[in-house]
Parts: sequence; structure tokens; C-alpha cells
Amino acid sequence: MQNTGTVAAGASKIHYYLSTDNVLSSADTLLGYNYVSSIAASGSASISAAVTLLLPARQRVLTI
Repeated sequence: MQNTGTVAAGASKIHYYLSTDNVLSSADTLLGYNYVSSIAASGSASISAAVTLLLPARQRVLTI
């Protein structure tokens, strides 16, 4: 993640969803989440998530 702003960004949570399109909706399934610590202005942070999925046709993973 990258903070392109001029002030620090507070800690946040990144969500991963299974979706049939590129738009988050109530029909999408939450797969999991990661926490990200605060990021300094113009700074960045690395996050990783290891998952193995056999996706049905037309399914996508959305990161929100």
C-alpha cells in the first residue's frame, strides 16, 4: 500500500472478497482480511496474504 498524501494515514484493515464482477456488493463473499499499520506521508507498507482458491468461471477476488 502507498500513502500518496501529505499526512500520515492511520492503521486500517484490508478486506478480500470473492465477486462475480469488479464492484463490491452484498452478494460478494468475504474471504478474509489483513491489518495494516499506519503509513507515513508519502510512505508505503507491504502486506501479503497466501490463499489457494479454485475459482469458478467469472469469479474475481476484490481487495477493498
